[in-house]
Amino acid sequence: MKIYWSIKSIPELVGLPDTDRKIVWRESYRKASSGCRIWTWFFVYSIYGLCVVIFAKTVKNFLGYPGAFIGAVIGGALVGFVHAQIIIDKTRPFIREYLSSQKESGQV
Repeated sequence: MKIYWSIKSIPELVGLPDTDRKIVWRESYRKASSGCRIWTWFFVYSIYGLCVVIFAKTVKNFLGYPGAFIGAVIGGALVGFVHAQIIIDKTRPFIREYLSSQKESGQV
């Protein structure tokens, strides 16, 4: 799986100007996330939060109380990074669909 550091590194969006890139991403992300119920996202974010807490407690056991904050920051960053990769991978087909529909109508 390829790692995308930002939406600028998504192959489908590379050649677009910043404003168009943001519009395409926003619309595609909306379509990609509309199929999921609110409870699905609530569950996913609860699991992410649990992972951050577990990571923070693990680091706290090794470094003491200040380590809990460090663990929460690192855990949050790791979980956020993994989440971003999943979202980008799920959104890419919708990006292609959006761009092809815009090309057909002559807007992009």
